[in-house]
Amino acid sequence: NLTHAWLNWAWFRGAKLDGADFTNAKMIGAQLQGADLSKVIGLTSRQVQNACGDSQTKLPPGVERPWCPF
Repeated sequence: NLTHAWLNWAWFRGAKLDGADFTNAKMIGAQLQGADLSKVIGLTSRQVQNACGDSQTKLPPGVERPWCPF
């Protein structure tokens, strides 16, 4: 359960987090390259808009993949 967690700058590279609840989690700068978040709960595009992702990042339907600015 990651509800309301402060995950700014966390590294999730290659992680698989099936069933984790990300409702209202803060994710500024989180590293999501290669992470499989396709089956998490409560994740929104707004939460990940300032995170880093790549073409291997998997997100739930309707959540837009963030791109790393550097």
